[in-house]
Amino acid sequence: MSHSLPLEGASGDDALKIPAHDALGAAGSNCSSSGSDGRGNAAGSSSNGSDPATGSDRCGNAAGSGRNDLELHDSEIRDFGQSVPGFGFGAFGSDVPEANAFKSVVPESDALELDVLETDAALKPDAPEFDNAPIGVFDSGYGGLTVAREIAALMPHESIVYFGDTARCPYGPRDPHEVAEFVQQIGRWLTARNVKMLVIACNTATAAGLERAQQTFSVPVRGAVEPGARAAARATHNGRVGVIGTKGTIESDCYPRAIRAIDAGLTVFSIATPRFVEIVENGIRLSKGPIEDLTSMASKAYIRPSFQAIAREYLEPLRRCHVDALVLACTHYPLLKALIGGVMGHKVLLVSSSEALAHDVRATLTARRQTASPDAVPVYEFYTTSEALDDFHDFGSRVFNRPIAHPIHVSLSELE
Repeated sequence: MSHSLPLEGASGDDALKIPAHDALGAAGSNCSSSGSDGRGNAAGSSSNGSDPATGSDRCGNAAGSGRNDLELHDSEIRDFGQSVPGFGFGAFGSDVPEANAFKSVVPESDALELDVLETDAALKPDAPEFDNAPIGVFDSGYGGLTVAREIAALMPHESIVYFGDTARCPYGPRDPHEVAEFVQQIGRWLTARNVKMLVIACNTATAAGLERAQQTFSVPVRGAVEPGARAAARATHNGRVGVIGTKGTIESDCYPRAIRAIDAGLTVFSIATPRFVEIVENGIRLSKGPIEDLTSMASKAYIRPSFQAIAREYLEPLRRCHVDALVLACTHYPLLKALIGGVMGHKVLLVSSSEALAHDVRATLTARRQTASPDAVPVYEFYTTSEALDDFHDFGSRVFNRPIAHPIHVSLSELE
């Protein structure tokens, strides 16, 4: 059963959405539900109830109080799962990033391998023991290199063909049908290069085009959402999971559905944080050191007043929801662990969808007996739709954490 936390007077689809500016500043919210809430409340009744004497509900909201239209970007927060009594927001705190202010979570590889072994019908006793064909990884731009980096670290003998669709980045604000067609175009381009697996690193592209891609292509296709959802479901202790991502990822509801398919008792709070992508790219431009310095808690690249203000505006609603696991549902966001962890505090576990996806790739290839041989020498190839190859080389080398030699431009006409 799904319960919503609408603003006063919200109905229908609006009952599933709370814009961030309302979450931060609205005085009047009304906790309502559809159907039975498990505590005997009938359909259409308020889970708060109201006090006849004061005219306020049990959340402390005055009767008839309206919304406060503060303009704080276009993010929105949603609640799925169990009802949350007493839901409300106040002024955000003033956490200061400190060493070890966050923990990150990756799935246990053996558990993932078991999942794949139970469901992968392609495993055959007479299958070859190794496969040195490359893994195809693609994303809307630079961010997917965080996935490629994790794959290279987990499987150092695997070759990778990376495709960054930088000319059409970002995917987040685009229509899902358009993004699904991009997935088809790039998938065809990569499979023509004899990759043994397609990895959709982009969460927005996964939400829009994974299912169709799995039906279209003969090689296994893996996306970011399900591995991240599994990791989050395993990580939470109090049953409250937060998800941050692009507008397209959040509006698709892909993470709440995936997480609750694993554990229907979990409550998932999702909020779009599109400006985090800008922060990542600005931080890379501002900092010239190794990528480890950029992502460490000691990094000053992202610990800037303007960046912290944006992060607090976005993340304070999730803090007030008391989530104890937060999915970084965009390939750019692992580079913001210092900033996000500093705002959320040390009790919140950060779940990287990039790391989770890399573990899923390894588990799938292992189950299918398609890992590279131990003596294979990896080859990394990089392609982009951007004509700014110097930028792709400079940005990409820092995110991938090793030099990107001679990225190659691919025109959009070649994909059509």
